[in-house]
Amino acid sequence: MAKDDESTHPELQLFMGSGTAYNFCVLERLLSNGIVKTFDLSAELAEKLGDRFNPTKFGNACGVISDYCLTGGANVHEGTGLPQV
Repeated sequence: MAKDDESTHPELQLFMGSGTAYNFCVLERLLSNGIVKTFDLSAELAEKLGDRFNPTKFGNACGVISDYCLTGGANVHEGTGLPQV
């Protein structure tokens, strides 16, 4: 199974190092709370994942979701798979 296999449940992708799973976590938090406190979410994920937490992929995910909110994904390359709006 590839690291970023989109058919793998996002929770499992986190443990496999998937950037897609970070996108999912950021988007889920945004949809649930209407806001993402990135520092708080990164701390939660770092605690949950330990040394498997990848701050670079988390930062990229924050940028991807932010771009979708601001531009509909106009600047995202190989993004979340969400349709451009």
